[in-house]
Amino acid sequence: MKVAVVIPTYNEGSRFDVFLQRLVEWYATNKTSWSISVVVVDDGSAKPIHFNVLNASDIDFYLLRHRVNLGQGAALQTGISYARLHLDSDVFVTMDGDGQHDPYDIPVMITKLVDDHLDIVFGNRFLTMDHGKVPTMRKALLTAAIWFERLITGVKVADAHNGFRCFNRRCADAVHLRQNRMAHATEFKQIVARHKLQYGEAPIHITYTQDSLRKGQSNVDGLVVVKDLLRVYLFNSSD
Repeated sequence: MKVAVVIPTYNEGSRFDVFLQRLVEWYATNKTSWSISVVVVDDGSAKPIHFNVLNASDIDFYLLRHRVNLGQGAALQTGISYARLHLDSDVFVTMDGDGQHDPYDIPVMITKLVDDHLDIVFGNRFLTMDHGKVPTMRKALLTAAIWFERLITGVKVADAHNGFRCFNRRCADAVHLRQNRMAHATEFKQIVARHKLQYGEAPIHITYTQDSLRKGQSNVDGLVVVKDLLRVYLFNSSD
């Protein structure tokens, strides 16, 4: 089975280096027959990414670059399209490059996808952590987003705007993201509903640090997401 791990990144600096090193460590102890490729999409970072520290890894890395910052949704679409067209991948995993996601959860996601015969699996942080460990404002935004997504998509998942996903080729073929920025997370659910894809959730671990929280979505960003969704799904307008 050919697995493509798609990672969008933008100005992550040392966070991204640490994340990639953990990914390499996971693969070194990964006892499976899966063929793993990692597609990194540098979304116009000020400082170019290099893989010098990973030369000893057996993972096939592919680095794609946007000349300007287009947004996480656009970066994901670039990476997914590349894996579909050039790597002939069977399974696709999307992860954030800021170190909040744990590569050791990849087998959990893939096993859920395959064993339950699903088209897509969404990571759920609340299945592995105490809700009290989620920062209060982040929890409030996530709760609002969960109900908003259910209202406009009908897809019932318990963790909104989680970038850790795993999906098969059928789902990848249906993914044509129009939302270049953070609203793409809800667009994924819209695609699931439109194409009647089978979906589920799996427990994943989220590591919150002050550094990653500062880099993550702000409250204002959450309002921008809502604005983008209303424009597309209620008024049928896109960028």
